[in-house]
Amino acid sequence: MNKDLLRELREAVLSDEQELALRIAGTALTKEISAAALVEQGLYPAACEIARSYGNDETCLAEILAKFELIQLLLSILIPKLRDERKGAERGRLVIGSIQGNMIDFGNLILKILFIVSGFGVVDLGTDVTPETFTEQVRREKPDILAIAVYTKESLPLAVNTVQLLKQNDLRQDIKIMLGGWAVTPEFVVEAGADIYAVTAEEAVKLCLAAVGT
Repeated sequence: MNKDLLRELREAVLSDEQELALRIAGTALTKEISAAALVEQGLYPAACEIARSYGNDETCLAEILAKFELIQLLLSILIPKLRDERKGAERGRLVIGSIQGNMIDFGNLILKILFIVSGFGVVDLGTDVTPETFTEQVRREKPDILAIAVYTKESLPLAVNTVQLLKQNDLRQDIKIMLGGWAVTPEFVVEAGADIYAVTAEEAVKLCLAAVGT
């Protein structure tokens, strides 16, 4: 029965049936299915499938956004329960944002949701984030991972500047830096002095989980 409800929750999210998804989640909780199971076996697989559909010519961007909004709604209900189950423990802490000059945040939205459902605590800085702001937030939040999105070649030097600022402020040694976005290549990640590069959002989560030892 538990597996049936988890499957039904995934299917309701993938078909963007909000009322049904909320009803299934509520029923599952009354049957003592854990919030962790709902998030990890229900929402995470659904989020990965939606993320994989991004870029498919047959998939409407508005539909993808609507499904992610439904996942965020479900997370608003389940995350407090999940934190209680885990006694506040997180698998890792991550700061994410798009570098200065980049106003696109859809890729960050996908990553943010996948990281949340996989157990990370996430601080989302949004778009057009300066190297100085990234540096200050790393100082304040003390994340395990800093994820920087770069969607234009003109902004690549700013990603390099961010890594250099972290070094200058003695903040680099305690974190892993992930660079992603259309303008980023594996070669650039090495040149910039970063640590993690992933082609897909799902791969990014796996690599970051490995980086924090979970």
